[in-house]
Amino acid sequence: MTDTPNPISLSTSQAQFALLIDKFPRFSKYWDWTKRECNIEALNDEMGVMSHGERILAQFFLSVWTHENQRFDILEAAGTLDQNGRQAIIDWLTDPFWP
Repeated sequence: MTDTPNPISLSTSQAQFALLIDKFPRFSKYWDWTKRECNIEALNDEMGVMSHGERILAQFFLSVWTHENQRFDILEAAGTLDQNGRQAIIDWLTDPFWP
């Protein structure tokens, strides 16, 4: 479901989110930037086979995308994620945006 983000068709916050997701290719396939949507059902379905860290990142990305907590736990993230995953969350917390 991945399409290269077109900065002209995306809002500023959607473009920021696309750049964030691009840092984690495992998740890019769930976002269709042409349609500006996420295949939430497929992402939720695949969480059962993801590693613990991938599942945490998926919950974070979905929480930002939907503007609702999708079972994301910041303490679990801090204790589980590698530096790249933690940094993505830190960067977002420092300057949050809502796609």
